[in-house]
Amino acid sequence: MSGSTGCNTFSGTATIDGSSVELGPLATTRMACTDEAAGAQEQAFLLALDGVTSYTIDEEGRLVLEGGAPLVFEVAAADG
Repeated sequence: MSGSTGCNTFSGTATIDGSSVELGPLATTRMACTDEAAGAQEQAFLLALDGVTSYTIDEEGRLVLEGGAPLVFEVAAADG
């Protein structure tokens, strides 16, 4: 898996067994966030990823990663 935290990028493994998920270890780039709020958001996001233990797809088709703080992902609209 790979993605962006807003300030940095990350990559790592995701192992799925049924609805159980194990993420990590994750590698992240180490660029400084110039905005303090963005840095705090990045840390909260990475901490939430660290706590993921399972996933569901909700009634709106969004991916929900659960375990600690739930993370909800939706498909971005296509540029048109």
